[in-house]
Amino acid sequence: MPRPEAAFLRSATLAVACLGSWAPLAAQPADRAGDRPPDAGKRSDPANAEAQRWLERLRRGDLGERRTAFEHLASLGPAARPALTRALEDPDPDVRFHALLLLHRADGEIARLLRDVAVAPAAPAAEEAYARLLRTPGDLPGLLVGVLRERARPRGDAPGGLRERLLLVGLSAVRDALRARPPRPAAASDLAHALVSLLDFPLGAAFPELVVVLEGLPPEAALAALAARARGPAGRGRARALRALGEVARPDHARQAADVAVALLDDPDPAVRRMAVECLDLLSLPNEALRPVVARARDPKPAVRRAALRVAGERGLGLVREQAERLAADPEQPQPVRALALRALGLVGVGTPALLRRLVESAEPELAALAAWAYGATRGPQAATLLLRRLAAEGAVRRDLLVRGLARLGGHEGVKALAGLLEPDPSGRRRPRGQRLLAVQALGYVRGGRAEATSVLARVAGAPPAARPDAPGPSAAEIEAALLSLAELGARDALAAALLLPRRAGALGAVLDELPRLGLPSDPSLRARLLDVLQGPLRSRTRPELSLQVGYVLASLDPPRARELLRATLRLVGRSDASRELARALARAGDRSALEEHALALSRARLEEAPAELRGDLLNDLGIDLLYAGRLAEAARTFRTMLWCRPSDEVAAYNLACAHALAGEVELALHYLRRSVAFGYRKHAHMRADADLERVRADSRGTRLLRRLRLADELRVEDSEPLGWASE
Repeated sequence: MPRPEAAFLRSATLAVACLGSWAPLAAQPADRAGDRPPDAGKRSDPANAEAQRWLERLRRGDLGERRTAFEHLASLGPAARPALTRALEDPDPDVRFHALLLLHRADGEIARLLRDVAVAPAAPAAEEAYARLLRTPGDLPGLLVGVLRERARPRGDAPGGLRERLLLVGLSAVRDALRARPPRPAAASDLAHALVSLLDFPLGAAFPELVVVLEGLPPEAALAALAARARGPAGRGRARALRALGEVARPDHARQAADVAVALLDDPDPAVRRMAVECLDLLSLPNEALRPVVARARDPKPAVRRAALRVAGERGLGLVREQAERLAADPEQPQPVRALALRALGLVGVGTPALLRRLVESAEPELAALAAWAYGATRGPQAATLLLRRLAAEGAVRRDLLVRGLARLGGHEGVKALAGLLEPDPSGRRRPRGQRLLAVQALGYVRGGRAEATSVLARVAGAPPAARPDAPGPSAAEIEAALLSLAELGARDALAAALLLPRRAGALGAVLDELPRLGLPSDPSLRARLLDVLQGPLRSRTRPELSLQVGYVLASLDPPRARELLRATLRLVGRSDASRELARALARAGDRSALEEHALALSRARLEEAPAELRGDLLNDLGIDLLYAGRLAEAARTFRTMLWCRPSDEVAAYNLACAHALAGEVELALHYLRRSVAFGYRKHAHMRADADLERVRADSRGTRLLRRLRLADELRVEDSEPLGWASE
């Protein structure tokens, strides 16, 4: 039936207006590839077939039939999207207009649900909104990516924090939808390219969540999309694609990803070159495969040079020596570059002694101290003498680096020099307390000579404490440092013997967290006596905080005895924070029976009573209780909600890493652990002792991350890049 000319003009005008306001639908067909559902070309789906019938009536019916057809198409919701998307190419302008209007309405409903969750993620209504979002019929991942591409653009009418949370929630929904219904290969490829297109927008804390979603796609699809963007047209998305490539590529695809990164080490864009270096470092590659990184230490851009020096040093690539020495000696280089060059020389264990000594004498104080550290680490001639002379110099800076240089020197010479710092100086005067404390700490990090270092530390840990600051004997801080250094060296028997001294009971709390990692002493008598000492705080309950800490430790070392003591203690306390901690410790010892009453019930009650602005904090308690209860999926959802509330929360990311590690999902655990570190979590000693992260520590990538954290703590020099994924 012919349409009147006025109706045609009105439809065309409205369609143009809608296209102008809804960028994803106005994109070219190739740009919309990620929006196509897995069955876009098939008409056997019932909802799709019904949509086709109503579109036919919309095309051929009279005014009343067209109105009825429009209402029925609207009732189908997103399930009609495949048919409506094809209808955008219909020769009839009225059909095109109504299809566009319906698509706009369906996407608007998804955007509204996303906003409902993102505005107040911890509110009770958000859970229902998220569940409704996941029940959306049709190709939900494709629909979500279309909406997110529009919402990823910075807009003046939306606060940045809300936009970031909206992206985070939307990507989480994509991930959940993919888990519920994995896509077919062709659809997975389209979706991967659509997701990768988000890398061109400011993502903030949503970047690692995008990485997690890509990791959940078939590896071939995700890697191909990331490689194509990394090689593609200019834009911030290229460097980010390389970073994501390094995180997404599993060990069996590392070589494939490395080929892409190596090819881009000579790219004209310095951000791409730098991220190519970082990508290679993230991959599970043998050191010889990283040799191309060394050439980038000659890069014209300081940021690229810093990244290359860091990776070459931490991986022990001896080829970097020549370039590192040249950069360290060049006063025209920025200080961070020279510092990383010296660090690389020390880590690799090579360096021209004359050059390092010259830098010790002539460089600015900070670099001179780092050169002295490198001189000790490379075991230069008379290194101990040089370092001790610098320590004794008037106004010496970075004494910590000088002392740790002796630890890096190690062996008999290094241990002897560190032990000498604990004795009076040649004139008989007592050494400064700060210097003695540094020496005790450094003895825990010696390279070689561990038995000799253990002997020195055992003497410090067992010595009578000084009655006053100027009296002989170690201070309380030195004794605690000696205990921690014994733990660092793995000296279980020496540590246990020191803890059994009556006067050391007050220092017990300093090393409790280390005991589960070390295990019980090998000597049966020491083992039995140490367990008796640990039971003391639980029996006396005079120091509640120490009792709880001991409860966790005893649960790891002697579960049967811990269960007996913890049950008896729990009966004496009411429902409170203390009873919750006791229930958690009891669960660690293998008895989860008290969790529901003393932990989960308390956490849920407080969460329900809390105002909206405090619910995010209380989610952490509930998530931890769920972890102890073994309800890992629920715990992960709780910590994800906590991240939706505060996308930069390092504690939520860390606990989420623990949940995935316990579930055996090592890749996800690594992603969230990197995220936690990137946002400021630096407690490498806790990560190393945390039983939840055992599977992560068994992975070479997790080992490298912990080693880097420990090194950053040792040197405290400016790094080339925030630890973890690249920040915005």
